[in-house]
Amino acid sequence: MADKVLELDPLVDALLKRVLYPGEWVAQVAPWERLMREPRWHHAKPLVEAHLERVSRVVEQLVPMREFATSHGAWVCLGKVRACQKNWAGAEQALRRALEHHSPENVKAWYNLALVLQAQGRTQEAKEAVRRALVERRTDERALALLDTLETDTCPDLSLTVAAPRLTP
Repeated sequence: MADKVLELDPLVDALLKRVLYPGEWVAQVAPWERLMREPRWHHAKPLVEAHLERVSRVVEQLVPMREFATSHGAWVCLGKVRACQKNWAGAEQALRRALEHHSPENVKAWYNLALVLQAQGRTQEAKEAVRRALVERRTDERALALLDTLETDTCPDLSLTVAAPRLTP
C-alpha cells in the first residue's frame, strides 16, 4: 500500500504545483504537453539539452503513431533528436522519410540531412543535399555556409556542425 502512495507522489506534486504555482507549472510541464500534442522540433529543442533521453523516448513513441506519421515536421523532429544522440543512421532514416513521403521541398530537412551526412563522412552526398536545399531557397545563409565548408574543407570540424544548437529551428 505504501508503494502505491509513493507512486502517486509525483502526480500529486504536479497537480499541486499547477494549482498553487501556475507559473512554475507552465515552465516545467507545459513544454512536455506541447511536445506530446505535436512532436515538432520547436517543442523538443528547449527540452533536449537537459532531458535528451526522455525527449527521445517520447518522440520515438509518438512519431510512428497514425496521427503524426504523415507529418513531415514530426519526422524532422525525430531526425534532429536522433542527431543530437549522434545516431546518424537513425537521423538519416527519419529525415529521408520526411523528404520522400511528406515534403520533398523542405529546406530545413535537406539542410539537416546534409549535416547528418557530413557527420558520417559522406561529403559528396552532403553536398548534394545542401544543393537541394538551395534549389528550394537560394539565399539560405546556413545552407550557403555549409556548402562553402563542404567544398573548401577536406576535414571539417564536425563537432561544430552537428551539435544540437546548430540544428535548424
